[in-house]
Amino acid sequence: MLKHYLRTTLAAGLCTAFILYPAGCRSKKEEPSFKIRTDSGLQGWEIPGIQAPAEGTYQDRGQTRKCIIIDAGSGPVKLTSPQVPTAGGRTLAFTFAVKFESAAGPLLEARLKLRGQSGNLLEDSLLYRVSSGGRRGLTSDWISYTRVLKIPEGVKSAAVEVASEPSSGRVWLGETALVEGEGWLSYAASFSTHLGRSPEDKYLYTAGRFVEPQPDPSPTAAETEAGLLFFERKGLVGAWPYASPRPADRVEIMAEKVPASAVAPFAFGVKALENVSSVEVRLDSPLAGKNGELATVPRIYQARYAAYRLGSSWGREFGVRARMLTPVELSPLPRGEVRFFWLDVPVPPGAGPDKYLGRLSIRAAGRPPLEVPFRIEVPPVSLPPLSDE
Repeated sequence: MLKHYLRTTLAAGLCTAFILYPAGCRSKKEEPSFKIRTDSGLQGWEIPGIQAPAEGTYQDRGQTRKCIIIDAGSGPVKLTSPQVPTAGGRTLAFTFAVKFESAAGPLLEARLKLRGQSGNLLEDSLLYRVSSGGRRGLTSDWISYTRVLKIPEGVKSAAVEVASEPSSGRVWLGETALVEGEGWLSYAASFSTHLGRSPEDKYLYTAGRFVEPQPDPSPTAAETEAGLLFFERKGLVGAWPYASPRPADRVEIMAEKVPASAVAPFAFGVKALENVSSVEVRLDSPLAGKNGELATVPRIYQARYAAYRLGSSWGREFGVRARMLTPVELSPLPRGEVRFFWLDVPVPPGAGPDKYLGRLSIRAAGRPPLEVPFRIEVPPVSLPPLSDE
């Protein structure tokens, strides 16, 4: 029950952490500055034991965040959040950031405790677990995760327990929150057709983002004039709503190499540099190569997100968080927010080997268009015919 996960493969990113405090211990009697955000405000974690982990800071999109540092040999660390009032049918989200530095052993486990009207424990759900037995340990940059679930009936309150006991290396736990319905996740969940038809099903949504210490890439003069920052996001695998562009996503031309009878997929996004009333994407010109035009009818979609389950709704198996492509709709895009698009270009059977060039126009209402070129390379190979079975 409540252990069905949906996962977003993460958008890549770069980050750097800065420690202002050396690893060590402090007396539990000192008031810790590392807290969890709830709908009632910032509240302290309960940390049993005489000593609490060392505290530090890191940078996330130019802002300084609090964190704790858990070193190997310092003993097990267990944190318990305050009880957060909730009720059946509501959406509850646990957000946390984590970083590993040559860390091995049981690195981090987060569990959600749901309690009933009398305070009795109704459910103990695993939200996140990572361990490493490698000789070099696990090293990763800061990543921020969000787990979201729909609370079943009969629940009065919820709390989160986080435990860590690295046998080597270091674990960092950053900003945490336990609040109702983290904005875009509730928004994303509304697009699940199954959840719309069967609201009694309980889902656990998973999402994440790489913590970004640096600002977005600088817009070009054309982008500034268009009011939109363009970037490519391969496969849209990690393109959750509002994900910011990375320097590696900035391309002069989008390119795919696919054989005849296949479909060339292009995934891209724009970030609003100012408030815009709508964003329109259209194909400016037919795809043309040295040997003529490519006889194809491309389709442009807007990328949205829906939750699709795998196996039993009540099972212990992980699921996936899948994209959903819909017709492009003209709607406002506030400054700083991102909209993702998907371009499918079918390559017909018999298309000759060539490099075909095309161009998209992306236009914010009342602004000059932003022209984006793309290329499809058709190699001299053919796909085998589909089986009739």
